[in-house]
Amino acid sequence: MNTRIEIRLSEDEWSLLNAAADSIHSSPEELARISLMQRCMVMSVDEEVCDSTRGMLGRAFQLN
Repeated sequence: MNTRIEIRLSEDEWSLLNAAADSIHSSPEELARISLMQRCMVMSVDEEVCDSTRGMLGRAFQLN
């Protein structure tokens, strides 16, 4: 069974993801971390988890 969850991100949220991705210096650890955070943001249906992940992402890359 394939389940696809789609959550629309605002333009600001996509900008946040792009800025975070642009700030990565290609270290495997950083790539893995941002990939995990992106997946949490896009796939989570729990608003509290989304908000928490967005906050973590912003703090990790000084975007807040």
